[in-house]
Amino acid sequence: MKRQSRIQTITGYGQCVPPQKPHVIIYFLEKGLSEKKAIDFFEQYAKRKWLNNQGNRIKNWKVHAWEWAWENK
Repeated sequence: MKRQSRIQTITGYGQCVPPQKPHVIIYFLEKGLSEKKAIDFFEQYAKRKWLNNQGNRIKNWKVHAWEWAWENK
C-alpha cells in the first residue's frame, strides 16, 4: 500500500490553528485599532486556549477579534 502525505497550508483559520501574536497585531492595526487592544485580545484568548464560549476550538479567529474589539471599545 502506498501512503500519500497531505500538504496543508496555514491560513490562520479553518483548521483550528491559533494565530501568531504578530498576525493579530497586524490585523488590529489594519482595522484602525491599537496594538494594545491586539495584545489584550491575544492574551485573553490564549488563556482560554482559543476556545469559544461553548468550549469549541475557534476556527476563524478574525471573526472573534472583530467582535471582541466591537464589544471592548
